[in-house]
Amino acid sequence: MREREGRVSSNIIDLSQTGDCQSELVGGKARNLGRLMQAGFNVPLGFCVATTCFDERDDFDELGVLAEYRQRGMSRVAVRSSGVKED
Repeated sequence: MREREGRVSSNIIDLSQTGDCQSELVGGKARNLGRLMQAGFNVPLGFCVATTCFDERDDFDELGVLAEYRQRGMSRVAVRSSGVKED
């Protein structure tokens, strides 16, 4: 169930919506990719798992991430993982 446009849960944010997020929530790279998408640049579709999932571990649902992946019908993906301040 979608909480608001672009969100599946409070921790999964559509990449197109990350340009409006704080860097501390999604990291600098995801935020900049979201800004590029909003500006009309061709950026592959994707989603971001917000940093709050690590603050609220009980709220994070790995199955939600898998469901988002499957719902999008993605056959190939790139996964980027790093510390938020590394971006």
